[in-house]
Amino acid sequence: MSEGYKYLDHTADIEFLAYADEFETLFENALLAMFNTIADIKKLEKWKSKEHLFEIKADVQGSSITDLMWETLQSALSQAEANGLFAYKVTDTMYKNWRGKTFFFAKCHAKEKDQKFAKFEVKGVSKFDLKFKERGIDYKDKDHEYEITVVLDV
Repeated sequence: MSEGYKYLDHTADIEFLAYADEFETLFENALLAMFNTIADIKKLEKWKSKEHLFEIKADVQGSSITDLMWETLQSALSQAEANGLFAYKVTDTMYKNWRGKTFFFAKCHAKEKDQKFAKFEVKGVSKFDLKFKERGIDYKDKDHEYEITVVLDV
């Protein structure tokens, strides 16, 4: 089973491509790619430590997927950092367009920071090179419907 993301070569920062067949899953996979950049999410999930939950609520005027993704990732990064947490799992995702706005909601599962799980310190999500692609109906060799490329400032 695929993780729903892969890391790409980047000269100075960390870049990844998240992909999925549904918007909720696309956002979940992008969050997991960012969380796995910060800490080893597979080891965190197995670690016998108290679990913490925090919610992400992002919205943008209009339907810009890139703006909503940036808001979502920044919100998760800020909340985890402010609370001294390493996030490792995403649940209860919801993506919705309503009355001229686009919304995303998710619950993030996390554990208190322990440096033995740390990988990189992510300072922020870059708006530069944030690219969203949607496959057309006539695309013959599609592996997934949506993909987004994200650069993390480390």
